[in-house]
Amino acid sequence: MISLAPTVPNPTASSALVVYTLPADAQVSLELFNALGEKVRTIVSEVQKQGDYRIQLDATGLPEGSYFLRLASGGQVVSRQITLTH
Repeated sequence: MISLAPTVPNPTASSALVVYTLPADAQVSLELFNALGEKVRTIVSEVQKQGDYRIQLDATGLPEGSYFLRLASGGQVVSRQITLTH
């Protein structure tokens, strides 16, 4: 089962650490959506190997508010909320 840890820090002003785990090699999609469900950024879109990943999310230029990280891989989807402040 894929897992997506809570972002650190949350809330954040400009960047946050995103940590996730893949149980098998697979196509991975990690995207950021606003509160209206509109995709605002694609962070990862590639085949990745099984293992743990740490990605620095750069939120520079995005307005304050609630966002959702969506991780999809191997037919599974998980999401986490993140709040941006300035």
